[in-house]
Amino acid sequence: MVKRHYAIVTEQYKLIHFYYDVDEWELYDRKKDPQELKSVYNEG
Repeated sequence: MVKRHYAIVTEQYKLIHFYYDVDEWELYDRKKDPQELKSVYNEG
């Protein structure tokens, strides 16, 4: 079961915010990681 979330998707990136019982963010580089396996949200 997937937690409640919304996302903003562009050709290169997908930004996801999980918001109901958690406050978590994920960011995927869709060109470098087309299967969206590794979030780069916390990378500097």
